[in-house]
Amino acid sequence: MEQKQVQVVERVGYLPMQQATPEQWAQRRQEFNSWVNTQLKEGVDYGKIPGIDKPTLYKPGAEKITQLFGCLPDMVVTHRESDTTTGYLYLEVTVELISLQTGLKVGAGIGSCSSFESKYRWRTEKWYAKDAPPENQGWTYNTKWGKWTRRVQNPDLADVWNTVVKMAKKRALVDAALTISGASEKFTQDVEDMADESEQVVQPGQKATTQPQAATTATTEPPAQTEPQAWVTDKTQAPGFMIAWKSKGLSEDEIHLNLDVTHLKDYKYSISIAANTLQAYLDKKAGRKVTV
Repeated sequence: MEQKQVQVVERVGYLPMQQATPEQWAQRRQEFNSWVNTQLKEGVDYGKIPGIDKPTLYKPGAEKITQLFGCLPDMVVTHRESDTTTGYLYLEVTVELISLQTGLKVGAGIGSCSSFESKYRWRTEKWYAKDAPPENQGWTYNTKWGKWTRRVQNPDLADVWNTVVKMAKKRALVDAALTISGASEKFTQDVEDMADESEQVVQPGQKATTQPQAATTATTEPPAQTEPQAWVTDKTQAPGFMIAWKSKGLSEDEIHLNLDVTHLKDYKYSISIAANTLQAYLDKKAGRKVTV
């Protein structure tokens, strides 16, 4: 009977071994930063979003980074939920980066998307008739647009399913590219501000050539001369602003509709203008004269 010998391998420590000296690491980062500065184009591969400190990495930039590191993205849908009755679709996607030289997995990223995200699920409906809309149907007067608007559910959610699939894949790919390159120090992935996720406007009723008579005292644009054209906020101010106006009797939908945003951080003007807009709506709701 043949006897097998057992070979004992002595381990030197149990922690992962450092793969580069500080000098080698610094050189690699310098080379990568030089590549980013010369090969990636602003507006194509990445872009700057107001209120975000770092540029946002786009899909073309993520694709170029994976190519730089000699990787092939392998995308797999790891979770899927759908309901054709309601138009609900939820996807989770994993992107594994496979080395073209070794065939081994060298990185991964995850991303998800749902048709119930605000930018897909809701639409802004505008009232174009000459007379004011019926009461108690959710209509509010938008001082920025100079029109009555309300937030309604998108009746064609199934139409955005393909977009949901692409968004989940894109988010996973960008996550993988940031992970393998260590580029999070230069870029962020702010998926709520992607340019292709704008809100659609539907137009019910007869289109009018004049503005609603009930809103003639309201201005259509905030005064640029007296207010800074930026929403000055941070992670602590926005929730406090929302809570303050909810305590005055406004719902979250009313706040978003009157400011014409899905998220407070998207508001383009100052906190002062936002407060004046909401106060004008409160006054109108209570039957008082609007003084915007």
